[in-house]
Amino acid sequence: MLKAIFQVIVFIMELVMLYSFGFFAYKAGSNTLTHYTLAILLTAGCIILWGVFAAPKSAKRLNMPYLGLFRCGMFLTAALFLFLLDLKTMAIAMAALAVITQVASFYVEKD
Repeated sequence: MLKAIFQVIVFIMELVMLYSFGFFAYKAGSNTLTHYTLAILLTAGCIILWGVFAAPKSAKRLNMPYLGLFRCGMFLTAALFLFLLDLKTMAIAMAALAVITQVASFYVEKD
C-alpha cells in the first residue's frame, strides 16, 4: 500500500515537472514562435531524459542510488523553474516533496 501511494505521488510530481519545464520555456521566449519552440524543445528534452534514465521499462534505467539522485535533480530543477516563474508556494512544495520522496525511494524501491 505504501509503495502504491509513493508511486502516485511521484507520478503527480512528474506531471508538475513537465508543466514547469514547458511553462518556464514558454515564458522565456520573446515572440510567439520562440514561445512555442522553446516550450516544445525543453519539454521534449525532459521527456527524453526521463524516458531513457528513469522510465520503469527502459533498457538504460539507472539503478539506485543513481536513479534517486537523477529524479531528485530533475524535480529540483522543476522547483527552480517554478520559483523563477514566481510560483513560490508550488516551488517550495515541489522541492520538499522531491527530497522527501527520493530519500524514501532508497527504502521503498529495492533493486
